[in-house]
Formats: sequence, C-alpha cells, structure tokens
Amino acid sequence: MMLGLWGSSVPCRFLRCWSPHSLTLIFSKVRKDRSVIEANMRGVFGSMGAVLLMQAASWCIGSTDAALPVVTEVVSGTIFRKSSYVTVDQYTLSITAPTAIVEINLLSMETADNATFSDVNSDCDSAYIDPHVFLFKQLTDGSLSLVASNDDAGDDNAAYYSRGTTYGSVTAEDSYLIQQLSTGNYVLAVGRYPLTQAAAAAGKSTDSVNDFTPYTCMARKASYGNYKITMRTQSTSNSKVITKKANSYVGNSCNVASSVTSECVYALPADIGSDILKTCSYDKTIY
Repeated sequence: MMLGLWGSSVPCRFLRCWSPHSLTLIFSKVRKDRSVIEANMRGVFGSMGAVLLMQAASWCIGSTDAALPVVTEVVSGTIFRKSSYVTVDQYTLSITAPTAIVEINLLSMETADNATFSDVNSDCDSAYIDPHVFLFKQLTDGSLSLVASNDDAGDDNAAYYSRGTTYGSVTAEDSYLIQQLSTGNYVLAVGRYPLTQAAAAAGKSTDSVNDFTPYTCMARKASYGNYKITMRTQSTSNSKVITKKANSYVGNSCNVASSVTSECVYALPADIGSDILKTCSYDKTIY
C-alpha cells in the first residue's frame, strides 16, 4: 500500500496490468528523459496522473496481490470528409469506480512510408485516417473540460512511442493515450489530424477540409477513413465504460461480393485506379 500519490492510499495490485520487464524499461526511460519529454511534447496531458502511475507501479512490482480486473472494449468507426467539414466521432465514457486507469489505443494508418500498405484492421478496405484524439471530462453543467489529447503515439511521453503498436499499428501516427480518471462522465473525441480542441468538443472540424486524410492507399482526398479503438480499463469495476458510441462505421467489406459496389462511397481518381488495384488488391470495395 502506498500513500499520497493521488491524495489517498493506492493498493499495489491496482497497478499490475503490465509485465515487470516492460514497466522497468518504461520507468527508467521516463526518469531519464522527463525534462526532454516536457520540453518537446506536442500532445497534451491534463494531469501528471500517468507519470505518477508509472512511478507507483515501479515500486509495486514485487506485490503478490491479485491484479484488479481489466475490461477491454473494441469499437470501429469512420471519419467522413464532407464538402465543408470533416466529421468528429464522440464517445461517452462513464467511470463508476473511485479511480480507473484507462488506455486508449487507435488503429487506422495503413502505411508507414506511403509506398507499401497493410490492411491493419482486417476490414478489406483501404480507407484510413491519421488519428487525432481528445479526452474531456463532462462537467455537471454539460460543458467539457480537457483532460488530455494525442496526435501521434509518444507525443506526450516518449515511453509510449512503441506501446501504440500493441494492436497492429504500423506507425506512431496512430494515437495513444493512458490516463488515470476519477468517477464521472467523459467524452472521447476521435478525428483526423489536424484537429483543434474546439472542433473536438463541437464534433465537427472545418480545418483543412480538402487536405490531409482520409486517404485510400495512394489516392488522396478520400471521402472517408476507418479506424478501430481498443480501450482497456483497470479498476474495481467489471463494467464497460463506453456508454454511448458514435455508430459511424461503414462496415467490414471482407464478406461483400465483388459485384457489390455500393459501399465504395469515395470516388477514386481515374489516373491512379490501376495502381490502387495492384497495390491494394484486398480492398473489395473498389472492384
């Protein structure tokens, strides 16, 4: 048992969802590079909770207490490029335990070099985004208070650079967040880079509508891009935390007959259509 890290006692068993080896590497990196991280971070932490969590865990590795339950939720969604704005998906989260550690891992980018492509989310669709996420606390008056944000994994803490690859990411451009949250309601906003705090809270982005992702393989300016969220929550509760989903996903194309083309809502530029067929033959929506 430890005292004072979050203003109250914290049982060591609460902190044992990662292996001692990986934790040791993370903690030594955080202590060594903390000044560099703080000087160069592009992501935003609303608190020092995650750093305190890692310090606490490094002192608790020897604990024999049973780990608290970890609830995993996986949800897919789609970001759409409209004529005058780009959509932002919002998810409502409810934390019922006194405190919880929430890990949010985005998967979408299907290339690390813009030359080779992988169907990372196994949906037989080459449409993807460069994710950008914001996490807000929902106050009693309904307003949103920023907790944290992330564009690329490792922006806010260099120790997280490789952790975003756990669920298949091929590049750090997929977003990654881990936060200690108290009881209450939260809103997770998922969009594509660039995304401002105001746009994330509003659920709609009007910045650079005709630039950046969504992309489809080597094509630019696709009308949509798919993503997958893997959310892990460790607390005293066994309940799922996502209480309201965006329900934006266009669906998995793997079982769609080649004769069906209605799912292909984006128009491929004619001059590169043959290249996409050769490079991304798994994408059944373009047949």
